[in-house]
Amino acid sequence: MKRENLVLLIEVAIMAAVAFVLGYIKLYSMPNGGSVSLEMLPIVIMAFRRGIKAGVITGLLMAILQMSTGGHVLSFIQIMFDYIIAFSVIGFASMFGKSLPKAVIGIAVVCFIRFLCHVYIGVQVWEATWWVSVVYNGPYMFFSSLVVILAYIPLSKNKQIMNP
Repeated sequence: MKRENLVLLIEVAIMAAVAFVLGYIKLYSMPNGGSVSLEMLPIVIMAFRRGIKAGVITGLLMAILQMSTGGHVLSFIQIMFDYIIAFSVIGFASMFGKSLPKAVIGIAVVCFIRFLCHVYIGVQVWEATWWVSVVYNGPYMFFSSLVVILAYIPLSKNKQIMNP
């Protein structure tokens, strides 16, 4: 294995583990799942530091870690939308570019897509109405997104963090 590939693999593993740990440091928890935390931040950093592919793989690994250590798994569709897609999509944060305004838009877009994944599962698995699912998932996803964007802004200026 090439040294560059090994370094990238180690970075992905470390950032997924950091995301997993940050998921346990909750600023607020919803009663039936969902919380405000910085768990998306390491995935976002990997997307900007190493590209979309590395970001998606970091998000996927984070999803697998969450599912394997106490995630609420009820069906295949829930696994896909509540975990696999919801966290993998965060890796696309850098799709609009790396400049700060474009980065903020990219982060907001992927967080909104994650929100839609959770709303869909609220309807399909938990049998909530669309409105109830939006009202339940909206506040924690809004604040999680806001916290990640606010944390990303100063970190984006740190070349040691953002450049491999």
